Amino acid sequence: MEMQKVKMSQDAIYDYLTKHDVIITRIGELMGMDRSAVMSCFKHHLNSRGIPRHFTVQGIVKLNKALQVLAGELRSHVVVFGSDKIYKNKHGRTYDPGMIEPLNELGKYMNLMGLTNRLLGWNKRKKLNVFSSPATKNYGNISESDVNAINAEVLSVAGVLEGTEVVPDDDAYDDSGSSRA
Repeated sequence: MEMQKVKMSQDAIYDYLTKHDVIITRIGELMGMDRSAVMSCFKHHLNSRGIPRHFTVQGIVKLNKALQVLAGELRSHVVVFGSDKIYKNKHGRTYDPGMIEPLNELGKYMNLMGLTNRLLGWNKRKKLNVFSSPATKNYGNISESDVNAINAEVLSVAGVLEGTEVVPDDDAYDDSGSSRA
């Protein structure tokens, strides 16, 4: 039995994606569209005739396929804590700098600055210190609880994307008459 998908408008899915730090560029790549064209449709920028842009029916089909692929890609980037670089600091806290590379890979799909701020409470300086230079004292200070929180978010977003079908707006049309995207 196939799972019933939740139907969402393009505005609702865009709101969800931005609130959960999903990078729209990857969706555009998967749709075979330029990021700016995808953003124009999501944000309803005015076209040359002053009409707000929306995804066409064909664009919605591409968007739905892209979201399913993205969900699979997110699931494949769940991070496993415990590399050969794991260590305990002088305060007894366990960190794993080996998580930097897999989390940077996840950064192709989700904005790590927004994600670490929202989930872990890290400010920009801490995120940069943890991820940037081995010379900083906070470099690689990624705990198992940090990884678990990020994994939970990644799996949650993937689950929502898998269970969602974007439906065309009332003013969507097929590509036969216009070029709104």
